[in-house]
Amino acid sequence: MAFTEADRVLIRQYVGWSAIFLQAQPLLESAITTIQSVAEGGVRADNSTELLVRSLLAQLQKVDAKLMDFDCLGTNTVNRIQMDNVRARMVVMQWGRTLVGRLCTVLSLEGPLSDCFSSQPTGPVRLGYAIGASQ
Repeated sequence: MAFTEADRVLIRQYVGWSAIFLQAQPLLESAITTIQSVAEGGVRADNSTELLVRSLLAQLQKVDAKLMDFDCLGTNTVNRIQMDNVRARMVVMQWGRTLVGRLCTVLSLEGPLSDCFSSQPTGPVRLGYAIGASQ
């Protein structure tokens, strides 16, 4: 099954790309289409690469859900068992970054433009950064 627009939105979100500059920088959209099977308009003989991307997206959505489960920060103690939510959250975020790296590899991207598991963009933000506008 070809990638839906919802799938493409998730891919863009996790690799830090915006939908605003699709016409000026079609690299990611082209990569997404290319990894689909020939039957779906891509160039791959079968849909195994597409299935891998769908699996990575499902795992990334689980990471997002897990991060939402940490409803309080700090160390919780229940019946002498301690759980450090801050460290647990950092480990989950790092696993998310690993999955994003794998997604970038499948799409032949050097890496994400911004870290979706960060509170802010990781690089200098300027208008048109995704299309290579000069500083």
